[in-house]
Parts: sequence; structure tokens; C-alpha cells
Amino acid sequence: MHKNRKLLYLLVISAVVAAVLFCIAYINNKANTEKSLEVAFNESKASQAELIEDSDIIVRCVFEGEPKTENKTAMTTGADGKEFTITSPVTAYKMKLVENLKGVVNNEFEIGLIGSKDNKIENGAEYVLFLDKSNENGSYRLVSYNQGFNKVKQKSSDLKNSTEKFTSVLTSDSTDESIEIESVATKEIINYKALKDKIKELDK
Repeated sequence: MHKNRKLLYLLVISAVVAAVLFCIAYINNKANTEKSLEVAFNESKASQAELIEDSDIIVRCVFEGEPKTENKTAMTTGADGKEFTITSPVTAYKMKLVENLKGVVNNEFEIGLIGSKDNKIENGAEYVLFLDKSNENGSYRLVSYNQGFNKVKQKSSDLKNSTEKFTSVLTSDSTDESIEIESVATKEIINYKALKDKIKELDK
């Protein structure tokens, strides 16, 4: 019985560590990069209205430069209630502001995600991030990785060639009507103009 309890305890600890390693993320404002915040994602499915209302900041930005990976240490709590630290690689991506959709961020900031370089995050590509404010350090966190991290792309119906790939839509003739955003994690599509209209509607 004692061995079974010990085994169960180890399994619980392993599960907690694994969950933290895969679910922690932080976002730093470039003007305050020493104050990083490590947070857990909320992966429950939310409606578009809920996602907007849960977000203090919604920002359209472009990834520029080379990502930088460093080991970061985070504090978590085991099944016995005791705190312990874990160390995991975190990759920082430099983002440049394109448009504030809700709230305001600086023109340049960094977002860090657990793990080594994510090939789904492409240099020169635009993204729409859904963020909420932390109670500490004045930092922000992704409301959800599945719904809060979205790539900006040209509408499929507007493509001249269905096999053509778009890594950026930073062109003078790109309009809100001609683009959409796609979840990096789930590939779910959201109409960009409809999203902006919904944000304005809920902000009244």
C-alpha cells in the first residue's frame, strides 16, 4: 500500500510538472523586459464575445528578427502543497505593433513561449494576440494559446492561386475586408473585420 501511494504521488508530481512545462508562457513589454511573468494558459473554449471580454489587450503585430531561447525557472506547487521550482527553455519572439484593437501596448515588445523555436511562428508574419493583464509586474498573458494566438492571412476566397502561401499581409492594398486570422494551434478561422466590429460593439 505504501509503495502504491508513493507511486501515485510520483505520477501526480510528474503530471503537474508536465502540465506546467507545456502550459506556462509569459509576455514582456520591451520597455520592462526584466519583469517577466510566467502564467498558465486557460484552454477552455470561449465564444468570440467571451474571448474579447476576457482580454484586456487585443493587438495585431508582426514577428521580426530571430527568436532567442533561454532557460527560465518557474515556481509551482506539488500534490503535497509544497512549492518547488522547475526549469525549462523559453523562446522570446520580438513583435512590432501594427494595430491596437483593444487597449494599448508599446510599439515593440517580446512574447515568450515555453520550448525551443516554434516553426509555426514565421519571421515577417503578422499575428493577432488576445492578452489579459497580470496582477504582478504590469505584464500580460495570453488568454488562451488555442484561441489567443492567431496568424493574419489573406482570405482564402481572395487568393488568385489556392496553393499560394502568404507569410505577411503588410501591403498597401490590404484591407480589413481582405484578411482573416487563423489560430496557430487549431487552424480555426476568424473574419478580421467582423472581429473588429465585435470589439467596437462590446466596447460601447
